Amino acid sequence: MEKLTASSTDIRRSGGAHHALVTLAAPTNGTSAYDVNGNDDPDQVPADSAAFDLHIDNAQTLNERISTLPYVYYFAVPCSATERAEDGTQKPESSIMEEMFQETSSLMGAYTGTTPAGFVIDVSWQVNDGLVNTVSAKAPFGAPFSFN
Repeated sequence: MEKLTASSTDIRRSGGAHHALVTLAAPTNGTSAYDVNGNDDPDQVPADSAAFDLHIDNAQTLNERISTLPYVYYFAVPCSATERAEDGTQKPESSIMEEMFQETSSLMGAYTGTTPAGFVIDVSWQVNDGLVNTVSAKAPFGAPFSFN
């Protein structure tokens, strides 16, 4: 891959412009925050809303209908504000996480389970920023990505 340089929101290389989309901890695959709080019923929110799309099963369905574009470079910055506790779960780092997110972060940091559609939320989903699981913030499942 040739070296690209960023300038504003466009990335240019010889032969044409490429666009970039930058996200900061966007839950491209949903978030387990709804599951840990007992609100795993997406029928309780309008189908045409971000809250609906944040449910893991709904995010998976959305990702099946849309895809990343080959000439758009997506930059994501997955964030973690948790640390591994002695019991193996993830606990919020109170010095960097807003207090309002710490309870949900603790629940997400200890949660494993299976969604109604059968998606397994394993320990890799425990690292989080208080709202978004870091594994979900990297890229939509199945989309090409790399970390340098």
